[in-house]
Amino acid sequence: MQGVPLTKRAPCFPQDEAFALWIEQWAKLYEEESPSRMIIKYIHDNYFLVNLVDNDFPLENCLWQVIDDMFELLDAPPEPLDTQQSE
Repeated sequence: MQGVPLTKRAPCFPQDEAFALWIEQWAKLYEEESPSRMIIKYIHDNYFLVNLVDNDFPLENCLWQVIDDMFELLDAPPEPLDTQQSE
């Protein structure tokens, strides 16, 4: 994790900037069809950069708890969808 100052405009730029650097500079270090370049392109095309903002940063584990909870939900069996509409 890295601390980044956020402004009203900032949240839309880090992903574009970071992923553009990956494709324009880092990926070009590898052969066109190399596994390394393909992984970089796959991440560029399919992943998202997420900002987690913790306004209570002195608390010991706030952000880590969010991440732990996310992985717990991902590992849980899916809940059945309620196919009956509420009236």
